[in-house]
Amino acid sequence: MRELEYKYDNNILKIDSSDITVEQYLNNWFETYCLNNLKLTTYTGYRQHIDNYICPRIGHMKIVDLRPIEVQTMYCELLKNGRMNGKKPLNPKTVIQTYRILRKALKNAVMLQIIEKNPCDYVETPKKKIL
Repeated sequence: MRELEYKYDNNILKIDSSDITVEQYLNNWFETYCLNNLKLTTYTGYRQHIDNYICPRIGHMKIVDLRPIEVQTMYCELLKNGRMNGKKPLNPKTVIQTYRILRKALKNAVMLQIIEKNPCDYVETPKKKIL
């Protein structure tokens, strides 16, 4: 136990991030970043996007396995039938906000060296209007 405490205190202890799911990471990011840095209305909105749009679609995936194709597919699904009942399209502005939140969270994961690259950097931003 003392050895583990020593390693943790001296930044020697390595945490294996290969088993962390997207949902686990987002929940941790929300608790450690959002609650401390965002206004109440902003972090409430972030929580809704995480719980309602992101986690039901990609939350089960390991964060190290998340690729641009899964992110792109999620945005397409949200635009086609992203409402809570799953039967109607989600407003493109809501999908864009979901994109921004996920991109910001995964940028932090890169900074923390949990993942090497942000998959959102390789996905086109959803458009505000669909023709």
